[in-house]
Amino acid sequence: MYRSRSLHGFTLVELLVVIAIIGILIALLLPAVQAAREAARRMQCTNNLKQMGLGLHNYELTEKKFPPGAGGTGTNWSWSAFILNYMEQTQSLARCDFQHGYNLPQYNGDATRTFIPVYHCPSAPEHQLLSCCSGIPGEKDTAETNYSAVATHHISPVTYGRWRTGDPADMKDSGVMHVGGSYAISDITDGLTTTLMVSEYVRNDNDPHKARYPSYCPNLNCYMGKFWASENVVTSGYGINGGTDYERSAIQSMHPGGANFLFGDGHVDMLNEDIDQPILNALTTRSGGEVIDESKF
Repeated sequence: MYRSRSLHGFTLVELLVVIAIIGILIALLLPAVQAAREAARRMQCTNNLKQMGLGLHNYELTEKKFPPGAGGTGTNWSWSAFILNYMEQTQSLARCDFQHGYNLPQYNGDATRTFIPVYHCPSAPEHQLLSCCSGIPGEKDTAETNYSAVATHHISPVTYGRWRTGDPADMKDSGVMHVGGSYAISDITDGLTTTLMVSEYVRNDNDPHKARYPSYCPNLNCYMGKFWASENVVTSGYGINGGTDYERSAIQSMHPGGANFLFGDGHVDMLNEDIDQPILNALTTRSGGEVIDESKF
């Protein structure tokens, strides 16, 4: 006698319950996965800064002073170009003709277009070419960076991360690597462990000042940020992660809650974006004579 076999399957309700459970599990796991990825990116960012620290100290050991933010040779190259040789970036270094200006494409066009991995924070957007040096309005010709020297804590309507007025007397309480500045370890009388050297920087694709620089940014079709070749400096006067643009040159990272910094002794630490501004100012100066309570940062 033949018996029919009953077939069992999921009902629509059971299927919906399974889908709901899977959705809940994904929602629970996703923040943990994202946190793990950000932790890995932050670690790589920290390692990049440590490499810069080694490069800067090797440079100081050889030249008896740290490199300037820019302008030390009359050709306006920046600290981040000068230390390439001390970070085993020999291929990038070979493209740089330091006898000529960084902004002369006939000599340094290949160099300035070179993306240098150690100058890219993995939490930041993918690097782009910025408009700088070709003389052709809007041409993207210079590779950007996510790391800039903390040159000063002064602010002004147009600072670009430089000192406030350009008066040499105003440089006495600036940072270690401002534009035109070259200082030895002995000049950092505030102490290496409490003096900032390099911070993070992220370009603002919606920079409100694009329209004011048509030679750089015709039809607003360009990127405005920092490039490693020259004047790669910022000011701490606007705090941390408060937003940045071409004129303010403020410290900005993509890490939630703060930004990574390289200190004068080579250690790297993340400072909270809620740090008191007077403390951040004191950490910026190389010889301001401030007494800093390290428990406050």
